[in-house]
Amino acid sequence: IGAFSFCWGFEITRDELEARLKIPLLAGLRRYCGGDKEFQIAYQSELGVLTEFRGQGHAKNLFKARLEDFLKQGSTVGVVRTREFPQPSVTYSWFTKKLGYQKIASYPEGDGRVILGRSLHGLLELL
Repeated sequence: IGAFSFCWGFEITRDELEARLKIPLLAGLRRYCGGDKEFQIAYQSELGVLTEFRGQGHAKNLFKARLEDFLKQGSTVGVVRTREFPQPSVTYSWFTKKLGYQKIASYPEGDGRVILGRSLHGLLELL
């Protein structure tokens, strides 16, 4: 799409993601994984668009392409880390309001970082 936007994500196990993010996730993910402790998570690590290019669909197109890859690989659960406060980030608002992600964990330091998750089922239709 250009040098003004980026999207990076990868499949990862719950244990690996907990170690990477340094926060427990199983309790928050139970509603999406059916109690199965071993499953691959589609972790959307980074997504960004320069301010002057926002609102043109670039983030949506990048995320859609990455989501299609995740679905082809058999992922069923999506996770993203973002900031809820003091001011919600653009990605927090987009993932929660537009895509239906829900908070599954908060960092205990109270710095505003949260982990969002949702089933990938039906997500393409929201884009």
